[in-house]
Amino acid sequence: LSKNEIENLSIRKGTLTNQEKEIMNSHANLSFQMLSSLPFPKKYSNVLNIAANHHEKLNGKGYPRGLGEKDLSLEDRIMILADIFEALTASDRPYKEGKKLSEVYKILSFMVKDNEIDGNLLEFFFQSDAFKKYIHEELKPSQID
Repeated sequence: LSKNEIENLSIRKGTLTNQEKEIMNSHANLSFQMLSSLPFPKKYSNVLNIAANHHEKLNGKGYPRGLGEKDLSLEDRIMILADIFEALTASDRPYKEGKKLSEVYKILSFMVKDNEIDGNLLEFFFQSDAFKKYIHEELKPSQID
């Protein structure tokens, strides 16, 4: 096997190699760097954190800053969940198809068990009108199972 094949076969979770993850993760760092240089008015001071924290996890294993549960606001947690849900369900990505809702629910449930996302927020989201509207307006019928 080639070095590339071995690296791809060694992936434990997901489909990206470590190098591909680093490239993908760099956008969160770039968001933080760009936004931190802007002089936000006081009423918008949380914009930096909400935007830059969308890849953080409650257990502190996210990026770019490795923040944990006590460091993440409700707004941060909402953005984290929305970003993950949209990434899993998006059907317009050229590199993968959007997942079915049953798969998304399993993935997000495991993320709650691993203390990556907020379980109460997830339950609230799945029962909300926003969720129902999104799935009917944005998902393909084949994704709704």
